[in-house]
Amino acid sequence: MIVKYLLILGIGHLLGDFYLQNEKIAKYKDEKYRGVIWHSIQYFGAILLTILPVFSEDMLYAAVYAALAHWLIDSVKYVLLSKKKIKKVVMYFWLISVHI
Repeated sequence: MIVKYLLILGIGHLLGDFYLQNEKIAKYKDEKYRGVIWHSIQYFGAILLTILPVFSEDMLYAAVYAALAHWLIDSVKYVLLSKKKIKKVVMYFWLISVHI
């Protein structure tokens, strides 16, 4: 059962982070915090849509947790990029290593 839930959340993650996020939104979230908020709302919507077939209270909690974690990571990335603490190129390597 847990594998099924993780697979569904993974599909929601792919939809929200890669298919719904175009270049314009990706650039916007690096330049303005409103972009981070907008992307987070889209991401949460994608997660909610993917859990509908197996909707339960536990899945709703998992969706909220995933969306909040995603928002937090993108918020930290925004702050670090805006304060020039990291470069965007470094973020790509970090994101690849985190998602593996």
